[in-house]
Amino acid sequence: MAIEPWVVTALISAASCVLAIVATSHTLSKDKDAKDDEMARRLSDIDIKLAVLDEKVETLSERVQRHNGVIERVFKLEEQERLNEQEIREIKAGGTDD
Repeated sequence: MAIEPWVVTALISAASCVLAIVATSHTLSKDKDAKDDEMARRLSDIDIKLAVLDEKVETLSERVQRHNGVIERVFKLEEQERLNEQEIREIKAGGTDD
């Protein structure tokens, strides 16, 4: 029994299609893996940058708190100075009346 030529042609065409699909799938899979690796690297870089930014924000927050403490102390000193100057003026004014 001989195989018809059109059957052989159909089988060769089908095999070629299957090979093309497998090759394309493999290439796409490699491209996807490469893209996934690149995405993972970028996410890792972003995580590192976020950690650095968090540290900087924490440092700046501490500096702002210290600065605010200095401002509060300066305000109290200025208020005390104003009260002292007022008291000195009252003493001087009272001392000339004697």
